[in-house]
Amino acid sequence: MRTDRVLKISTILLALALLAPCVRGEEAGIDRNKWRPPDERSIDLITADLSSPDRLLRTRAAWCLGDIGDPEAVKDLARLLDDPVAEVRLQAAASLAKIPGKEVTEALLRALADEHPAVRGTAVRELARRPGNPASIDAMAGAAASADPSIRAIAVSTLARAGGKEHWKIVEAALSDEDPGVRASAAQGLGLSADTGHVRLLQDALRDPHFLVAARAAEAFRHHAGASRSGELLPLLGHAHYAVRRAAVYSLGKLAGADRLDEVTVLLQDSDATVRKSSAEVLGLIRDPRSLDPLLTMLSDADKYVRRQSADSIVRLGGEKAIQALISLLQRGDTFARREAAWALGKLSAKNGTLALCSALKDGDPQVTWNAAHALGEIKDMRAIDPLLDALRSTDPGLRMNCAWALGKLGSSQALPGLLHALSDPESPVREAAAHSLGLIGDVEAVPGLIAALLNVGNGQSMAGRAEAAWALGELRDTRSIPALVKHMNTRTVPSMAGPVFDGDQVRINCARSLGKIGGQDAVTALEKGIKLPREPVRAAISAVLQQMTGRPYPYERKLRPRRIYYIGNQKP
Repeated sequence: MRTDRVLKISTILLALALLAPCVRGEEAGIDRNKWRPPDERSIDLITADLSSPDRLLRTRAAWCLGDIGDPEAVKDLARLLDDPVAEVRLQAAASLAKIPGKEVTEALLRALADEHPAVRGTAVRELARRPGNPASIDAMAGAAASADPSIRAIAVSTLARAGGKEHWKIVEAALSDEDPGVRASAAQGLGLSADTGHVRLLQDALRDPHFLVAARAAEAFRHHAGASRSGELLPLLGHAHYAVRRAAVYSLGKLAGADRLDEVTVLLQDSDATVRKSSAEVLGLIRDPRSLDPLLTMLSDADKYVRRQSADSIVRLGGEKAIQALISLLQRGDTFARREAAWALGKLSAKNGTLALCSALKDGDPQVTWNAAHALGEIKDMRAIDPLLDALRSTDPGLRMNCAWALGKLGSSQALPGLLHALSDPESPVREAAAHSLGLIGDVEAVPGLIAALLNVGNGQSMAGRAEAAWALGELRDTRSIPALVKHMNTRTVPSMAGPVFDGDQVRINCARSLGKIGGQDAVTALEKGIKLPREPVRAAISAVLQQMTGRPYPYERKLRPRRIYYIGNQKP
């Protein structure tokens, strides 16, 4: 017990020691986008520690040079690949992997011959990310014969993805490898080939005793076999592992479609939720009307992802029969079914489901009411305005928020009084939805209420709510809002219960954009003054707005944000 604690503490201390080079301290002047050190002395001190007799200092220095990403450090890091300590060589290889360039590839090719498996693994993984280099491909061909199965798997996968026809024999031979990970990589790689002659090899892989190989083979099988060979997948539908059944049902649906509808439908009752979800997805892709009833049954499944996928597949099927069945479920189904039925009716834009959805706004389950309100917004039937306004006075904030959103989608000025009242709702999401909806409706009578919401910063109004109010004022394009937008664009802090706090950039950016939409000389004059505001994101937004309004560029002050690299070695820079 004591030994375990000592080991954990030692591991933590070692990690902190390796992280020490980049703790906060003195700036070494590294630019974010391009490495250009103004202080060569700092880099020289780091490079000098690569020759230190202390292995920890060498490791720290290698880590720091990799984090800087200086191409000039490649030669120094490449020399560390011959270090007698495996830990140092591993860090050198990892740091080289962060630097682009042909010289890095050559150094990593050397690391493939390292005696330590971790160093070889790091090298082969990075070379696999650089398959465009012919030397990397040739190295992968050699790595496919490595004694380390993880390296063989990476090599086979890379050859299948980027190798030429001369490398396919290596991939095919890997199907007989003793390690299942290598065989799985080979089976997956065969799916990337355009050669139909690989079907026989995949048929053998389908019968592999390891589930991962069989699953990868089932996934690859659909890329080569035709509908006539779909029967090869049927035995896998009863496989003991869910991953194989899931891959098989998906490939079966892709290959055979409606011809294998019964076999796919049976897996809707599988014990594993991911298999049921895949089966429901495949039925939606097949789009056979016969699958409607089984999918309706799955709306009561215990797994929420299965229910939503089943509802999505019903939406794909579409048709009047599906709509009537969903309306029936919304009125008489269980809780899960009512939730998904309301969601699906909205996606189908079923206007004949409006009355049922209006009744569902009073359902006893909150999720049903939320989905019903959201669906009414998607359907855009004006008969829903009064029920939504009634529900906007509900005690459930989630329902109020969805009703406010839906009323904006309907776009009727009849909803104006209710939405203006919602601007003072105690819940921030409701206020945000109300402000956004007022912008969508576009009635200028909402301008005073939105101005009050923008400037009302002392009574719990959130930054997101004020940002939505600023955006909505721009959509209304009323000159009465210019003074309020200018005032808030230039206000860096707002009052709060704890005193003045910095306001969010998005509020001020939305104010600037809204001024651009309103237009006029007053807006241009205010924006030209605002281009000198302290926050760079705000200045950038104002510059873009002015350029769009006037047609000429407006440069603004950019502050370089140097990336701070700090080094703790045997000397301080």
